[in-house]
Amino acid sequence: MDLSTAQAKLDNGMYANRQDFVKDVRLITSNCFTYNPVASPVRRLGEAFESYFTARAYPRTTKSCSILLDSLVQDRGYPK
Repeated sequence: MDLSTAQAKLDNGMYANRQDFVKDVRLITSNCFTYNPVASPVRRLGEAFESYFTARAYPRTTKSCSILLDSLVQDRGYPK
């Protein structure tokens, strides 16, 4: 699973519900963490993406995730 496949499934109405989409995104980040070492730039971007996605997918319960993402982006020098 990758982002372009998830996008194509979303565009073509292939997700029956929100949970199926979330599962695919979680699989993408899980694969990222499995195949990229902790200090690698790809892994760090995967971590930032996971935090961003969680904050957007569950906005009422993840206000602290949004704060964490801002901190992560700032600490690692990623552009906002």
